[in-house]
Amino acid sequence: AFFAVCLVSWIFSADKWAAFAGAPKAPYYGLFGVALVILAYMGSTELEPDEVDQSLLAGAILIAAVAIIQQIAGRSFTGTELQDGRSSGLRGSPVMMAASLVPAFLVAWHRFRSRWAYARWAEALGMALIVGAMMAARAKGAFLSILVGVWVYETKGFWRWTGFAAAWAGVNGLIQRGGSELERVELVKIAWKSFRQHPLLGWGPDCFLHALMANRTPAYDALVGARAGQASAHQDLAQIASTLGLAGLVAYLAALRKLFTTLWSDDLAPAVLCAMLVQAQVNPLPTDVLVIVAVVLGSRQAWYEGCVFIPRWVAPAVMAAAAVLALNDMTPWVRGLGN
Repeated sequence: AFFAVCLVSWIFSADKWAAFAGAPKAPYYGLFGVALVILAYMGSTELEPDEVDQSLLAGAILIAAVAIIQQIAGRSFTGTELQDGRSSGLRGSPVMMAASLVPAFLVAWHRFRSRWAYARWAEALGMALIVGAMMAARAKGAFLSILVGVWVYETKGFWRWTGFAAAWAGVNGLIQRGGSELERVELVKIAWKSFRQHPLLGWGPDCFLHALMANRTPAYDALVGARAGQASAHQDLAQIASTLGLAGLVAYLAALRKLFTTLWSDDLAPAVLCAMLVQAQVNPLPTDVLVIVAVVLGSRQAWYEGCVFIPRWVAPAVMAAAAVLALNDMTPWVRGLGN
């Protein structure tokens, strides 16, 4: 349902290429990216969770080691200075690098706490390196996310829900207090103003930059300058409301409800899901991070509901959208029809 909303919203989007491929230089939630995440989730239902966990943890250890070495050396591997002294791994963004390590930390925690763990030293080393990388990136949101994930993993029933809800509300309440988060406050305001202009289907998948440029406020310009802009509202509900409208919000919440009800009895899956939801309150989750989360969750889906078969119409729909865009760019006659 969520992909179907993205597809319909793409048809009426403010920028069809951005809505398809993602915003330039910062593609987060374009139609193609959403399809990748959905296909990763469905395809991973045939994978063994233990194999997924081992592969994810091994990759995270390498990424974390790179970030720590960068901090020690004071430079990236490309020879450039670190941005504000923050390590970014191989991503170019400290925030995105740290976000990609959150699921891996929780996987390591799960394996360390499991009585079947046969190499606890590897999990302990992985968690230490990941924490070190987050410290090198000074990623406060990622730290909070792993704390929430551990809380959800270790608690059950009322306390599990209460702790997660308190963290979610606390993060949003902190943002609204302003201070160093004033830019995020303005982004959220602009997002909801944009939602009111296109309430049903929004401005189109990953078209927040267009909404921002049309509705930027004097307060936002005073903070970042008249030419600067962001490709994301930096808060999941505000982002979806502005780009996919009410239909997108309903589909998003329905998807979350389905995931929670299906995987809540699992130990690891709810922890990962809650941690990433907290992370999504302060920073966008790029496609590659969402694919990691989708594979972790999808590999556990089969234990509860069996394998999920990929709808046959998803790939043809993406290919058809790409073909329409290509024809519209190459053929003046078709472009005239589109206008």
